[in-house]
Amino acid sequence: MKISKINFTIFAAISLLLLLGFTNNTEPIRVHVKFVAQSDNEFKKGTLRIVEIGEIFEITEVKDFSFLLQKGNYTLRFTSETPHRIVYPGKITKKQNEVIIYLGNSKSYIEEYASEKNWQQLLKEDRLKFIHFGFAPVHVKEFYEKYKIDVKNEGCVITPVISSAAEHNNRIVANYLTSKFGTEWKKDLGFLPFGVYK
Repeated sequence: MKISKINFTIFAAISLLLLLGFTNNTEPIRVHVKFVAQSDNEFKKGTLRIVEIGEIFEITEVKDFSFLLQKGNYTLRFTSETPHRIVYPGKITKKQNEVIIYLGNSKSYIEEYASEKNWQQLLKEDRLKFIHFGFAPVHVKEFYEKYKIDVKNEGCVITPVISSAAEHNNRIVANYLTSKFGTEWKKDLGFLPFGVYK
């Protein structure tokens, strides 16, 4: 079976384009790790692990650093005796290549969340809010103007402690809104808050 010159030329051109495309896509991305100290807690050491590839960074000082990584989705885990939280993009790209590790008392971070003890005070101070993870909702300003409840976006990555506190917060806020305004607020908000079901 003979391959015609035209078919061979087309095949060669497509192969070259694919090869160049894959070569450009496999260029590693420089990922920047930044530390933000939120309290005077002393940092001794920590470990940053990239789960999918088994890469481990032993960290002994609070100093920003960077490393190379292929574009893609990764799970990053940071462990330390110092209270902390880690924020990073769901997909590492050239534009989304920053990892932020907040060092400090994680309890102080969630003190602003509503609880049975403080929600009425937060309401009086105009600080009662839904906690949202992921992309920021669209109708937040209009919702706030009508109900005086804000939506705080905490990013995409959450720890179990923050997740639990946010669920509890959102249920308290939802119960308050339902008792005062019925269920109309759900339509106005446009999405169900994290941890709130129907």
